[in-house]
Amino acid sequence: MIWTEQQLIEMKRNSQLEKSLDISTMTDEEIFRCRVLFFRGALGFLLHSAQKRMKEDWEKSGSDEYLVFCSRQLGKTHLGLVLAIIVCIIWPGSRVLYYGPVKDKLKDIVNDGLAPILLFAPEGLIRRKKSEYRWQIGESELRLCTLERAHIDKYRGWNAKGLICIEEGCFVDSESFSYAWQSVINPQRLRHNPKVLINTTPSVDEDHYIHTVLLPELEAKGAVSNYTIYENPFLSLEQIEKIKKQVTNEVWRREYLAEIFRSITSVAVPEFSDRHVHKIEPPAYANWQTCIDFGGSL
Repeated sequence: MIWTEQQLIEMKRNSQLEKSLDISTMTDEEIFRCRVLFFRGALGFLLHSAQKRMKEDWEKSGSDEYLVFCSRQLGKTHLGLVLAIIVCIIWPGSRVLYYGPVKDKLKDIVNDGLAPILLFAPEGLIRRKKSEYRWQIGESELRLCTLERAHIDKYRGWNAKGLICIEEGCFVDSESFSYAWQSVINPQRLRHNPKVLINTTPSVDEDHYIHTVLLPELEAKGAVSNYTIYENPFLSLEQIEKIKKQVTNEVWRREYLAEIFRSITSVAVPEFSDRHVHKIEPPAYANWQTCIDFGGSL
C-alpha cells in the first residue's frame, strides 16, 4: 500500500525515535551474545525497524525477486550487507553477488558499510580476500560487481548461489541496466536459482527499465514495496521538514518519498494536462491542420 504524505506524517508523529546500536555502551556479556548470534546467522539485532519490515515484507511475498523503492539514507547498503552475511552463514558454500552502479564507489560504500558490522562479528568470520572486491564470510563468499556497461561483461560465467543484491540499480542508465539484467545477471541465476533483491531510489528517467519492465512484473507478484524518509526511525519530523525545505518538489518526491516522478526540466516533451491544453473550435469556413514542432530534437 502506498501511503499519502499526510498519513506518513501522522504515522511518524505516533512513532518513537530509535538509537543506533553502539558497541561502546554494551557489556562484555552483551557483545558475547551478539557474536553467538552471528554464528547462527540471526542478525536481526543489526537492523532498525524499517529494515526489519523490508526483510519481513520480502519473506511474506514468497517471491524470489523483490523490488524496494527506498528513500535516501534509510540504510539500503546496511540491509543488503546484513542479508548477504545471513545467507553466507546459513548456507555454507554460498556465493553472493552484490551489484552497485560504479565500481570504485561501490568498493568504498561496501567497505564503509561492513566496518560497523565487523565490530560485532566474531574475529576471522568475515575477512577480505586478496582482491578488494571479494570477502570470505565463513565458508561462503561475497563478491562485488558493478552494473556499468564498461565492467559488466567481466562477470559473465559467474554463478550466484544464495543471493544477488542490486543496490541503486536506477542510478545506471536504462540501457546499461537492461543489458546487465538480461545478458549477465539472469544467466548467473540459471544453475542455483538465487534470490534477488533490488533496493533502489527511483530513477530520474521515468522510462527506466526497472520502472517499465520489472516493476509491473513484480507488482503482479506482490513483490514491491515503498519506504519513505518518514519511515527512517532515526529522524524526527522537525529534521525531515528541514530537509524538505532544502530541496525542490521533484527531488523531494523522487529521492525522499521514493516516487516515480516525471522531471519537468529534463524531458524533451513535457507532460501536458488540461490546464495546459485547451480545445479551440475552428470556424466552419476555416481550412486548418494541427502540428507540433519538436525543436530539432531526435
